[in-house]
Amino acid sequence: MSLEQRSLNYREINLLLAETDLIGATVREIHQPRPEELMLALYREDMRRALLFCLSRKTCRFHFLSGPFKKSAVRQRFESFLVARARDAVIRGIEHVAEERILKITLERGGRRSFLWVRLWASAPNVIYTDESGTIGDALFRRPRKGEVSGGRYNPEEEFSRFPPRPKDPERYPVRNFGGDLQASLHERVEAYFREADEASVDTDVRARLLNKLSVEENRLLFSLAASEKWLAENADVERIREYGDLIMAAISEIRKGDEWFRGNDFFHDDAPIEIRLDANLSPAQNAENYYRRYKKTKAARKRAEEERAALSLKLQAVRKRIAEATGADAARIGELAAKTFAPKTRETENNIPGLVFQSGGFVMYVGRTAKENDVLYRRHVRGNDYWLHARDFPGASVFIKSRKAKSVPLDVLLDAGNLALFYSKAKNSARADLYYTQVKYLKKAGVKPGLFLPTHEKNLAVRLEPERINRLKRRMETFD
Repeated sequence: MSLEQRSLNYREINLLLAETDLIGATVREIHQPRPEELMLALYREDMRRALLFCLSRKTCRFHFLSGPFKKSAVRQRFESFLVARARDAVIRGIEHVAEERILKITLERGGRRSFLWVRLWASAPNVIYTDESGTIGDALFRRPRKGEVSGGRYNPEEEFSRFPPRPKDPERYPVRNFGGDLQASLHERVEAYFREADEASVDTDVRARLLNKLSVEENRLLFSLAASEKWLAENADVERIREYGDLIMAAISEIRKGDEWFRGNDFFHDDAPIEIRLDANLSPAQNAENYYRRYKKTKAARKRAEEERAALSLKLQAVRKRIAEATGADAARIGELAAKTFAPKTRETENNIPGLVFQSGGFVMYVGRTAKENDVLYRRHVRGNDYWLHARDFPGASVFIKSRKAKSVPLDVLLDAGNLALFYSKAKNSARADLYYTQVKYLKKAGVKPGLFLPTHEKNLAVRLEPERINRLKRRMETFD
């Protein structure tokens, strides 16, 4: 079916309106159960009904609700606007404008009239509120290019009077029977018919959203895995770096400070000729030490990269398993998978943040005392522009300073954070220590072990432990208990 065929046509709207007696009813409640829906709870001495307008492009329609209506979980913008201007208004009229699938609902409140225009076009559905002059107060879907925004003008009656629509051929617009109990009202049958369509549509949409999210995750993992593989390939011969150091040490008497190259024979490879790059500012022994240092660093990095590759491969397998499951799952299982995948994140509060929370100069600081706390803080509670501090060459706490918009971190706050990093580390017994700090966006997880980070763009901070600072910060910490 096309979108037009699935939505109500003009003849079906006329038949529904014949069963819709709203004159004199008061609008008691207004809700937006979903972004594309608007529900009016109506009251009259002889009637208590809820009227639903669905502006979905696939199932555009209106009808009464036979059961309890669904209230909004959170107030939407247009819903709040209507509550302020149309709640307790009395309906003075409802008509089908030029049989063009536009409903005009006349409202009266406090002696003033306003209009609610409901356009049931599958191509451009909307609900627009105007005053008597046709000035738009707001619209369910704001469309600036069409002028359907606050302050714009909307009056389709004027437009159709100037440019009358073409006569319609009724045979092109058959009235569906909508199934169900033929003794029931047309509103009830339309509601049941579209409920099934909505459920099928929701299933399809949820499945598509879920598969799209999983596909994005799969691509991200593939990209990370490819980068990890590339780095490992480029640094495959880590032992060669150590051999360079050994070759320099073996020929140390032949090398002078200021040399940029060592040219000799490679006894690791049948005395083949070899050239090794040197730092002219360093002595031969220092150049050899440089290569040994690079060897140790690269070897450790390779181990972390191999662990990361293994972890990424496991995650990729898990995501592909979920993709396969989501592809073949029934509607009930899709709902369970989607609920788990799209579950809203709980609001961060000082009570559920791991570790300790301090305050200094208007800035909030998180202290992770263990590897697990450091890892959770990094993954869930900090962002790219926040700052990270850690004692150099000592295991211990990671301290994160939460950034503030358009505010740089003052030196005193940095010293407070540095004292905390020193106090909650193995360097606590030292009177002073060096720390490094950088922004979180320049941190990278080191392997799969929790709480280990590799910083870049880091700066050095020499800190002297000040007991009075620590005591002051601890007093401030008590406000978060």
